[in-house]
Amino acid sequence: METVAIYSERPIKTYGLKVEHGLVLVTGQGRLADLVALQSSLAGVDPPPRVIHTSAWPEDDTWSISLCLAHDQLPALLAVLERAGLELSREPVPVGLIHLQGPHFGDRYGIVSQALEGLRQVAVAPLGLGAVVHSLFMLFEPAQCPTALEALAEYFSSP
Repeated sequence: METVAIYSERPIKTYGLKVEHGLVLVTGQGRLADLVALQSSLAGVDPPPRVIHTSAWPEDDTWSISLCLAHDQLPALLAVLERAGLELSREPVPVGLIHLQGPHFGDRYGIVSQALEGLRQVAVAPLGLGAVVHSLFMLFEPAQCPTALEALAEYFSSP
């Protein structure tokens, strides 16, 4: 028997709905050892680039990694990627970040589903998505941020 749960509060109360502009999404590819080298290389940069969002996944015998950070920190990150042996698998892409903050998203099933439903209704798809206990992070093409924010405001409220 399958159990399906959704969160039924509408709009869903949050501590905040934040938009951040001027970001870039960088995608690289290399071996697993290159990802380890990336961590060491990042630790050696002063000040280190402030990575806002990251994800990594295996593809055949290599790994891909996406990192989101402020556009002005791109040169430092590109130098770190090169030192670590990672190659760009596509050109850096400008993005905007929408961040929804709790409370207690980990205890409220269906939060991501509700966000994606709102975005589906306005035909906006995130370029990246991350969810942790009390936060939901979504990356969008900059021009889509206002539409995405309006759609999310139908499902989420903030003080």
